[in-house]
Amino acid sequence: MAAGALGAIAHVLRSFYWYVGNRALRRSWLAMYLLLPFVGALFGLVVYLVVRGGLTSPLGGASDINPYGVAAIAALVGQFSRETAEKFRAVFGTLLAPAPQGRDHEPTPSVTGVDPSGGPVGTEVVIRGTGLADATVVRFGGVRAAVADVTDTLVRTTVPAGAVSGPPVVHTPTGVATSPEPFTVE
Repeated sequence: MAAGALGAIAHVLRSFYWYVGNRALRRSWLAMYLLLPFVGALFGLVVYLVVRGGLTSPLGGASDINPYGVAAIAALVGQFSRETAEKFRAVFGTLLAPAPQGRDHEPTPSVTGVDPSGGPVGTEVVIRGTGLADATVVRFGGVRAAVADVTDTLVRTTVPAGAVSGPPVVHTPTGVATSPEPFTVE
């Protein structure tokens, strides 16, 4: 288990510095980084049990197993825990029901409506849609407007100075969503 955790820690450190260095780290993944050593430890134990129970003779004793080989396998399993999980998924996918997809697998954001449909600079605008939870900015004709309130189904913003009429565009890390209705700046 310790070797599996050690391999997972190596993966965490490598992945963490890559995402931080590329300015692509998302807060929602921090829990994964904290839990991955435990996952690596558990995968190391599972693989040990599979190797010990299925690939060696049940008549063999503990002295028949090389502890360094087991530790090496457990460390590699921890290091490649995502790949190990994918292999487990491929093996057992035909036996078990598929798991529901998580939030990060949702389709790109979309906008279904804008309320109100027009107003002067300073007007509060509510943009409705789906997948908007991580909205970072709204653009009115290319002019940037800060977001004030964000949920998965709506974004509140204010029409900025210099805005021009046209469909508002919501920017999120997973994509861009353009309103099907234009907003008229008065």
